[in-house]
Amino acid sequence: MLINGDQKKDGNKNKKEKKLAERFTHDFEKKEDSRFFADLQQEIDAEETQREEVYLQWLLALAARAEQVLRHAFIAGPRSNMQRYKAQSAALSRFDAGLRSSKSFPELANHFARQRASRTAHAAPDSEGAHHA
Repeated sequence: MLINGDQKKDGNKNKKEKKLAERFTHDFEKKEDSRFFADLQQEIDAEETQREEVYLQWLLALAARAEQVLRHAFIAGPRSNMQRYKAQSAALSRFDAGLRSSKSFPELANHFARQRASRTAHAAPDSEGAHHA
């Protein structure tokens, strides 16, 4: 995402891209490390019945902060409009897929699946009323 030019990467481009990405991830990790124990304490202090929800809210907030970092990284990405669009689209798609992966974050995957099911249920037309309109 961060390198201009052909999508085929050579060793130097991979190293350059990795170094640029590390600038963003290092700052993100440093900020998250500084707030981790306060966030953990909120989960510990929560009532037993609320801990799962507190944890989910922490994951959602963490994901939102990570997405902000990703979007900020777009500024350092390709300057060509077409390359920028493709790189940003691919990066956001991978990010989104990672959040919805039951392997990576099962709690988030379940949350997003429930959201999608709820939206689908509310968007479905009333089958009886649709024919009598």
